[in-house]
Amino acid sequence: MQNQQANHQPAAAAAAAPPLPQWQIDTNNLGLDAEERELHRLLCDFHSFTHAHYVALREEGYGTLHELRIRALLKDVNDATSRGIPVNLAVYQQDPVTCMQNSVLAADHIEQDSTKAEKSEKFDYANWITWEESVEVYLESVISNANGAPLSYVIRKDLSPNVNWNSLEELQQRIYTPALQGFAFNLDSKEVLALMKELCLGMDAEVWIKNIKCGRDAMIALRTHYDGPD
Repeated sequence: MQNQQANHQPAAAAAAAPPLPQWQIDTNNLGLDAEERELHRLLCDFHSFTHAHYVALREEGYGTLHELRIRALLKDVNDATSRGIPVNLAVYQQDPVTCMQNSVLAADHIEQDSTKAEKSEKFDYANWITWEESVEVYLESVISNANGAPLSYVIRKDLSPNVNWNSLEELQQRIYTPALQGFAFNLDSKEVLALMKELCLGMDAEVWIKNIKCGRDAMIALRTHYDGPD
């Protein structure tokens, strides 16, 4: 009788064992090593990230804390550079965990918000102002393959000399940072020019951009004609 009770004790103890937390089940399923499990637990158990977030990071080559720190650091540097502001690493040094978390969230937001705006309609003189704005909005949603900036930088208007750079929204900083010359600009200008010619083909505006070879110059020509010179 005693032997029977002894034999049942391990089974009873196993049955009473608490279930594994979900993050541990997920890490077991992925076969993560100790360092990878540490990052998974930090993100999913402590910061309430989803398992899908971690999997996406791991597929991008960021499976450990060390790799994610590198990503966060690169994000801060790239973000500052794209906006024309000084690189401030003090924030990262003070709170690297928050920087890593923000890096993941920012990447996820970009992925969700990467849908292009609807392409503008054909040029319509009666709706010139609306048409011009629609072209700007569309190009804001198209990211340059050459420098990572919104393509609308090619047709940006001049900033007032009195504008405080730090008061601009991040999108505007990214639009006004790239140079309007050089190899990257030339590539992007050709893409913008192709769009402009497509939208103006067979319309009143076609004559004003017919012999122009630069997307920026094409938009300037339309603005000069339909808005009048400054």
